[in-house]
Amino acid sequence: MWPWRRPPEDAQAALPSGDALLDGGAVARLLARAISRGEGASLLRFGDTGGRILARPRPDTPAWAYLQAFLGRDITPDQVEWLGQRIEDAAMKADIVGLRSDLLGPPLPDDVLSLPDDQIVPRLISLYPIRNYERGALNPDDARRLAETRLAMQRFRFNKHAALTNAWAHVDLAENGFIAALLKESRSVALITSSTRKGVVTRLNQKMNGRLRYYECPAYPNRERLCGGDHGFIWDRWRLLLDKVAPAYPGEPLLISAGIWTKPIAISSAQRGSVALDFGSVLDYFDDAATRPAVLADRYGDAKAVPRELTLDGQFSRGETLADFT
Repeated sequence: MWPWRRPPEDAQAALPSGDALLDGGAVARLLARAISRGEGASLLRFGDTGGRILARPRPDTPAWAYLQAFLGRDITPDQVEWLGQRIEDAAMKADIVGLRSDLLGPPLPDDVLSLPDDQIVPRLISLYPIRNYERGALNPDDARRLAETRLAMQRFRFNKHAALTNAWAHVDLAENGFIAALLKESRSVALITSSTRKGVVTRLNQKMNGRLRYYECPAYPNRERLCGGDHGFIWDRWRLLLDKVAPAYPGEPLLISAGIWTKPIAISSAQRGSVALDFGSVLDYFDDAATRPAVLADRYGDAKAVPRELTLDGQFSRGETLADFT
């Protein structure tokens, strides 16, 4: 049992400062220990979409339109409430929690969302060290999205014994060689992502000599509609994954790149014995796809290019082993 495993009602009182977050090496050591012991565990990262869901926006608002892009144009307030409750539960049960370090700082008052357009951007910039790339293009709608993310972070009840890291811990784990070691050494690795990434999934399985167990999840709603999937069918597919994903053996790594549904799926699978990682855009970087330009610009100085070390070929040319992280 990990030292921070405590009753779920034992919650964080306040958000930490940015310098109190664990670095990628410390996170890798915690995950390597869980894998070696065959213990279920979870690393979850919380950002913009979670903030929008927890804000419970009204239909026919820009915030609701943002959710429709991720959850479908026919999403209902009841479904948003259902998913929001599970995201809050996931935050409380996660063993390692990734937070946006550029939104850590003084508490944000709720009334900031009602500020006029010409005030909300400078107010947010005055409070938080928002990434330079994002700061330069920040408009009022984006500022409200970031404000909702920050307010959601304030409302989350994290277990006070959870390990806290930054929201880009998955990139740290690719940079330091932990992901590569995990892929090369594990008896098998499970992956959840959509059919739009079948190409990189196939190449990853080839690199792993067939040791990849692939669960297909729904793609973005607009893509699913092109293939005839209606909202009810897509929602049921997500619920099935939530109920059925399980490890092939205790401590099997599970990489999840499935949007906001990653959060509840990771917790349910970790409770069944998986070591579940919120994998996000690292799978895009495996495929040399420059998604999350603000992150690429902030970390590497180029919003349009993926460093070779993060691509699939770059990862499999690394020499680290899991023993390096124990």
